[in-house]
Amino acid sequence: MTNFYEVFAASASLPQVFYRAFEFSANPPMLELNSSAPSNLVMLVYGQKGSNYAIISGTNLLNTTSWSPIVGFTLTNSFQFINAGVATNRMQFFRARQQ
Repeated sequence: MTNFYEVFAASASLPQVFYRAFEFSANPPMLELNSSAPSNLVMLVYGQKGSNYAIISGTNLLNTTSWSPIVGFTLTNSFQFINAGVATNRMQFFRARQQ
């Protein structure tokens, strides 16, 4: 949900219907690559609302000290789409971390 409320239609075919809602919050953060083409990398970050995060990137999983930050942001919901631009390397790794 991207708003403070959402309207759902209840099933009229059932005599009684019960719904449960809860807020999802990822701790540690989760990162999902949500792109269909390497020309526009879009990531979906799940985390804690109001927390500061950074997306870092590197080409070597064994040497994470050489990874560099791509973007920093504060989550206004429990998730956010991040546009990371064009893939610059044949093999690139990403990580979301809380600041």
